[in-house]
Amino acid sequence: IAQSSVEMTAHWDANEYTVTLDANGGEFAEDKTTVTIEVVFNAEIADLTAAEIPSKTGYTFAGFKLGEEEYFDAQGQTAKKWTQASGATMTAAWTNNTYYVVYDGNGSSSEAMAKSEHRYDVTSKLTVNTYELTGYTFQGWSLEKDGEVSLGDQAEVTTLNATANGETTIYAVWKANTYVLTLVQTDVATLGQ
Repeated sequence: IAQSSVEMTAHWDANEYTVTLDANGGEFAEDKTTVTIEVVFNAEIADLTAAEIPSKTGYTFAGFKLGEEEYFDAQGQTAKKWTQASGATMTAAWTNNTYYVVYDGNGSSSEAMAKSEHRYDVTSKLTVNTYELTGYTFQGWSLEKDGEVSLGDQAEVTTLNATANGETTIYAVWKANTYVLTLVQTDVATLGQ
């Protein structure tokens, strides 16, 4: 009997895993707080679709992380390979939006106040009022031109505007000063003497 050798080569298919994307306080389309994507072991991960990028009021999406390692950037793009032999959960990273407060003197002829910079969800104070209006006393700030006082001078604010680089105008509220006039009666006979 003749002997022969046969060479056999193993063929391996990479495993697929499910990765959960956690919106971390934000939301995906249809008010979902998580979505899943499929990844293949040791293969490049596909960029995210628009439906796989969450949003959060007052914040800008900054990517997805697994622990401290960033897997997707703020546009949902990646150049990484999946090297874990299991699925995992990635968490959305967020950056607080910066917004600006514009101060309107609402009739004041004083020099305009510079707008102030604030961050959404971070407590900060409004700038001290420098406006003056002859015959009136400053009462505070309103979110409407002819509105009631809703913010005091140097009030603490956290969420006046959720839009990145958005501006919120606040208006000075004035109260007319009251003056007391004292009339002194004089003797008419002494006038002119």
